[in-house]
Amino acid sequence: MTDFLGRWTSKSEENKQLVAQELLIAEVTEMIWSAMQTGGITKTELANRLGSTKGYASQVLNGSRNMTLRTLSDICYALNQKLTITISPQCLKSQKMIRR
Repeated sequence: MTDFLGRWTSKSEENKQLVAQELLIAEVTEMIWSAMQTGGITKTELANRLGSTKGYASQVLNGSRNMTLRTLSDICYALNQKLTITISPQCLKSQKMIRR
């Protein structure tokens, strides 16, 4: 799988960006799952704490629903966790500035 991703991402900047997005989503949701497991909190309990449905919590946790920073903040609050974010360079080779 890593070889495939390596080849695919080397084809375009857009592919690199998509992979970076998916990796961030996976990393964040894994951290949430870990916090839930440590706290003994189920999806149903998380949904109750968020004032939402279990389906909504499932969609956020499986990446099928866009997780905004506000949603992430609400989830961390519901789990009694503090989110710390660090931004650092990915690599020194050919980084392109993305302007929006």
